Amino acid sequence: MHLPRFLRHPLARCLRSLPIKGRWRVASLLNRLFAADTTTFDLSGVGRVTLDLSVEMQQHVYWAGLSRDDAATTHLARAVMPRDGVFLDVGANVGLHTLAIAAHVSQGGAVVAFEPHPINHRLLVHNIEQNGLRHVVAENLGLAESAATLTGTARAGSGNWSLASQGDYRFEVRLLRLDDYLRDHPLPRIDLMKIDVEGAEVRVLRGARQTIERFRPIIVFEVCPMWLAKMQSSAADLFAELVGHDYNIYPLPGRKIRWERRVKLGDVAGLEPGAFVNLVALPSSPSRQREETREDRRLPQAVSPDGRGTQP
Repeated sequence: MHLPRFLRHPLARCLRSLPIKGRWRVASLLNRLFAADTTTFDLSGVGRVTLDLSVEMQQHVYWAGLSRDDAATTHLARAVMPRDGVFLDVGANVGLHTLAIAAHVSQGGAVVAFEPHPINHRLLVHNIEQNGLRHVVAENLGLAESAATLTGTARAGSGNWSLASQGDYRFEVRLLRLDDYLRDHPLPRIDLMKIDVEGAEVRVLRGARQTIERFRPIIVFEVCPMWLAKMQSSAADLFAELVGHDYNIYPLPGRKIRWERRVKLGDVAGLEPGAFVNLVALPSSPSRQREETREDRRLPQAVSPDGRGTQP
C-alpha cells in the first residue's frame, strides 16, 4: 500500500530544504511509502531532473538533494571556471554535474559528458534535452588508456557501475583514450575535469596524458581503495600519475575556496576499503595551449535524442 503520488514532491522539497546532515539516510525509508517509478522535478542549483526512484543513488538525490561533495564540486566549478569555459564530466551518470555546470558555462562555453552505461546515458541525454542545453555533448562511451569494446555487467537497478561490476544485466561498453577522442573532436580549452569512474581513474588519466599536458585542467577525482583494488590499481598509482604531470593534490574545498594543505599519499592510506574521498589536483604550471579568439574556437556539437552530435 503506497501513499498518493501527489504527496511525494512536497514531502521531498521539505526534506531537501531542511538544514540537517544525513538527510539521505531516510531516503530509502521514505521511498518505500510511494511507488518506485520515474519522476521529474526541479533540483535547486542543477535544473530540471528526471530520476528513476527504483535506483538507490537516485533516491538519495531526490529526497536529500546533492551530496556534500557533489555540491562542493559544482561550487568549485562556478568559482574557478569562466563563463565560456569547458568542463569534462567523466563518469557523468545521469548528469547532475553536467547540468549544474552547463548552466554556468552558458556564454560560449561547453560541456562534454562521458557515460558508458546505456541506461544512465539515456537518462543523461533526456536530462540535457529537457533543460535545452545545446552546448552539451553526451557520449555513450568510457575513457581508458587504450581503445576497446567489451561486455559490461551490472546488477539490475544499480545506479553506480564500474568495469569491475558483476551482475546479470549485460551491455556493450566502448572505451576510448581521451587523447584520441579530442583528436577527432577538438576543443579550444579544458578548464575543469571531473573523474568519477569507480576505480578506473588511473586508466582514464593514462589515456589523457597529452590532453593534461596541453590544457593543464583542474581535476576533481575520487579515491576509493575498494574500487581501485578491483581494477588492479591503487591510490599510489593514482597519485603517481598526477604528480608525474606536476600536479599538487588538495582536499575538495567547501564554500570557501582555499588551497592550504596538500594531500599526500599517506593521508588516504587509512581509508577503509569501502570508503572514498574526493580530492582536487591543481597544476603547478599553467596551460601550454595556444590562445585562441572565441571566433576561432571549435566547440562541440549539441546532443541529439540518440546521443549523437548535431550542429546547434
